Amino acid sequence: MLASVDIFIAYAPLIGHDRGFPALVISLMLIARSGFSMFSRLFLGALSRMLGRRRLLVGSILLSAVMLAGFVLDLPPWALIAFACGYGFVIGICQPITMSWISLIAPPGTRGLAMSMRLAANRLGQTVLPASLGILAAATGAAGVLAASSVMLLVAAWSGTGVPRDPVAGATAEEDA
Repeated sequence: MLASVDIFIAYAPLIGHDRGFPALVISLMLIARSGFSMFSRLFLGALSRMLGRRRLLVGSILLSAVMLAGFVLDLPPWALIAFACGYGFVIGICQPITMSWISLIAPPGTRGLAMSMRLAANRLGQTVLPASLGILAAATGAAGVLAASSVMLLVAAWSGTGVPRDPVAGATAEEDA
């Protein structure tokens, strides 16, 4: 998920440039993504209680894949700014939810190790994935890289369905589905 943000930051300007958008539009896309990522965190507690952590985790990753895929389409600038808002909002939910989830499901006495492993995996993903997808850019352009990143997010959403239910909140069987 974090790698998709780095990829967005690197390739959204290229999408804008390829489509002849002025620098202002490209700046608005980047500002919208970051602003809505921060804004989404105001609703994290309420969304978590309403949907359950697993649904929120999987749903936010799934929606971030859809929003990022919108940049592949040849849309007008206002539509891409709207997609940037949506992508920023849902991707902003993913990071704190995964962090809190790991701290909840880690056995007592291993939380520090679990958080360190998460951080190491994040750094590895932020290095390997953009570099790997950068090779794809030569063949497919910026849109192909964002499409591949969307597919990776779909795989992450699918793998998120295997995350154990929230042991603290005592999620119901419905939330476990």
